[in-house]
Amino acid sequence: MQALITLAAFIATLGLLVSFHEFGHFLAARCCGVRVLRFAVGFGKPIVTYHAKNKTEWVLASIPLGGYVKLLDGRDAQQKITPEEELQSFDKKPLWQRSLIVAAGPLANFFLAVILFAMIYMSGAPQLPAVLQVPPESSVAAKVGLVEGDRVIGWQKLEADSDPVHFSGEFDPVPSWNALRWLLIDAVTAGDGFSLEIQAPTGGRFTKAFLVADLPLMTPEKDPLMGLGVLPKATPFAEWQILQLGPLQALFYASQRRGYGLFPRFPPG
Repeated sequence: MQALITLAAFIATLGLLVSFHEFGHFLAARCCGVRVLRFAVGFGKPIVTYHAKNKTEWVLASIPLGGYVKLLDGRDAQQKITPEEELQSFDKKPLWQRSLIVAAGPLANFFLAVILFAMIYMSGAPQLPAVLQVPPESSVAAKVGLVEGDRVIGWQKLEADSDPVHFSGEFDPVPSWNALRWLLIDAVTAGDGFSLEIQAPTGGRFTKAFLVADLPLMTPEKDPLMGLGVLPKATPFAEWQILQLGPLQALFYASQRRGYGLFPRFPPG
């Protein structure tokens, strides 16, 4: 029974992803004045067929493992295009419009992922807290004095000419270990120094700077976070915190979790 549920969930997920992908192509094509001959969800024998007034054929097929959008295109030998229809043909459109139509599918999947992640964060997602374990002896975290139980609550990028002793500006909040991990990987990859706002187990707060010269080198053989020494402490699930955000915050945060960096900062509450 569980195998059937898993298979059904896989098919439904694949169908959603493919349909949204193809809808991106469809929407871009219509916006650019290209006629869409067919929008098909699935392959094989059609189950349901609908002919719209704009001459697009909508098809739901028997094998829900894909789909496609068929455009009016003069390069297709099977299509007979009249002179009046050439203005609606894909191959007659400018390069930028053709490029937009091709790219619209992956872009649609990206936005779908952001929307789904945002819905998760709006409903509430359990998050491992950014409480640190004992840093390895030779790590940067050990050198700057971090200890087990320290909790990272804020993040600030260090500018190249900034004073690592006197920090300026506000720290961006760090809501969880997942958020901190992305920030650490981005910083090490880009070679950016940063400072952390720490809450000690005793309740006090202080800051620690990680300078560019101290960051571990990126190599295929080593985990940069091990060299950095900022690692999460094993925390019982009952002590995890629920991250629940408003709509705008959820959209910002979801775009960051996709790793595209569209929004460089976690929005303030």
